[in-house]
Amino acid sequence: MIKLTNLSKKYPSNKEYTLSNINYEFENNGLYFIIGKSGSGKTTLLSLLGAMDYEYEGSIKTDNKELKLLTEKEKEDYRYEYISFAFQDYKSDEDETVYQNLVKTLYITALNKEEIEKRIDTYLIKLDLLNKKKVKIKTLSGGEKKRIALIRALIKDSKILLCDEPLASLNKSYREKVTNILQDESKKRLVIVITHEKDEIPSLSTTLILKDGQLTCLKSKDYKSIQVKTNSRCKIKSCNLFKLIINTIFSNRKFLSFSFFSIMIALFSIAISFQLTTSINKSIKSSLNKYMDDNSLVITSNKENLINTNYQNVDYKDAYDIKNKYPDYINGVYTNYIDDLNDYFLDGQFFSINYKNMSYNLNSLELNDFLNYSTLDENNLSLADNNYKMKNDELILGLKENDILYLARSILGYNYLDYSDALISLNDFIKNKNVYLNLKMIIKKYN
Repeated sequence: MIKLTNLSKKYPSNKEYTLSNINYEFENNGLYFIIGKSGSGKTTLLSLLGAMDYEYEGSIKTDNKELKLLTEKEKEDYRYEYISFAFQDYKSDEDETVYQNLVKTLYITALNKEEIEKRIDTYLIKLDLLNKKKVKIKTLSGGEKKRIALIRALIKDSKILLCDEPLASLNKSYREKVTNILQDESKKRLVIVITHEKDEIPSLSTTLILKDGQLTCLKSKDYKSIQVKTNSRCKIKSCNLFKLIINTIFSNRKFLSFSFFSIMIALFSIAISFQLTTSINKSIKSSLNKYMDDNSLVITSNKENLINTNYQNVDYKDAYDIKNKYPDYINGVYTNYIDDLNDYFLDGQFFSINYKNMSYNLNSLELNDFLNYSTLDENNLSLADNNYKMKNDELILGLKENDILYLARSILGYNYLDYSDALISLNDFIKNKNVYLNLKMIIKKYN
């Protein structure tokens, strides 16, 4: 089902790899428990397996599909068909009822109303929560919320069930119930569990330990491979969509009321500010008009509306005609251009690349580098054509080789030796990521 090959993961803020060259293969079904100390990377591994993080080195293949190569549409389909996730922190809207929270998971399936009700009730009964069906989640205890989070994952028949500390916050009897349910589920799909409860890992399961970035098997269990089936996905029905909207409005009415009044106050403030600004502008122009000669020439933006004045807008030709008509008063008409882009680049400013709240400074970058780029013939890149014509809203940023290698190493976490390979990887990475260039100012204080 899932094959990990040389899987590594490193966060930009860390010097060491959280996961390092992991090689392991999970079967189509079976129960796998992963143990390890806090901070060993268990949740990181689960996030990668659950397709919530695609930034990794090496390979993660599910049914021979490489996860990081999927398109956005394929990623959405993968998460629906393959993944059910029982989160450690519940991920529940506190103002919803238990039923409202659970039924949303099944709106997009092809199940009819009776089948949805039956499936929800079945798991509520198994975990002694049927009497809480119409109760708001904010009234539940921590253990009850934990069981609701697990049920939300169980009722969605995905091929892979991922559970992050499902036994935490539960008493012994419920830990046994949850363990038995997970064993039953593992007969028809792959179940992977993170736990600290080593003593309660069932004998008929595989135990893995994550330590120093390495995943090691402590105890294995052979599973009879089966073909895992899932419910078909369908478009959400309009009636279900309407129910979701209504539930959202009623469960968040305090927040929505606060937002509505905040918007109204903001609009009122903008209207007052606009009125004051308009009045002040009119007053200033009226005052200036009293002190200026009627023959005065004022050149303004064509969009500016001058009211109750003797001023006149002129274009370049009109200004030139006026200069010829009054040579004793007007020396000349000139158009000025900036020769060097760095005239805009003040001392104490620098550029930085920003990604995921991390900033990578490019202190050596000059503003003229925006329009200077090198030909990369050996890689046949799009910029290899020196006749490349930019669009109106397009700007080319040319970086030195060292800056390209620095960015690739900082953002992608890999030490490239060839700057052209680094540039290709950076281009592929930046296409669909929230990466932007920022101009900053350093302000020095003197005593």
